[in-house]
Amino acid sequence: EVERPAVYDVRPERAIMDMLQWTHDFGEARGMAYDLALLYGEEAARAAGETGPAPGLLRWLEVVGDHGMPCAFVTTFSREMMEPLLEAQGIAEWLQATVCAEDGMETRAHQLLSAAVKLARPPRSCVTFTADPQMVVAAHNCTMKAVGLAEQRYEDMLWMRDVREGPEGVGLVGLRTA
Repeated sequence: EVERPAVYDVRPERAIMDMLQWTHDFGEARGMAYDLALLYGEEAARAAGETGPAPGLLRWLEVVGDHGMPCAFVTTFSREMMEPLLEAQGIAEWLQATVCAEDGMETRAHQLLSAAVKLARPPRSCVTFTADPQMVVAAHNCTMKAVGLAEQRYEDMLWMRDVREGPEGVGLVGLRTA
């Protein structure tokens, strides 16, 4: 049995072939990964249409944009699927770059470094906002700063933390090292 965290930081094709061993044909694995991305994309579009952007997100993007800080959006979904979703949410106007599945990044660290290159910024001058604890680790490994947005599903992974209320009800979590 494959431990779930082991499949988080690899491309779906590699997980299908190397970890799950559903097939050894790369073309077939790519087809499976594409079908999975379509299912996720349909669900994400449906959910986004019902809920809209996260509370406070557009305000944060406005403040960042007013200060001339470029923003990038990083996802494992296809550009074809994400662009209309970002437009509908009113987020696209604040983005100067996107890193999507077509960019072929294999790990979270590669995705973040690609975003830094597209923004023409050194990684140490970038900040990653994410709800994924492993993306926080990838950002730190790339010498980026990271802001981890706490979600209920990751609560058990935040073993040493200070939690306090932030702007517009956002919970701020300060992770400490042992």
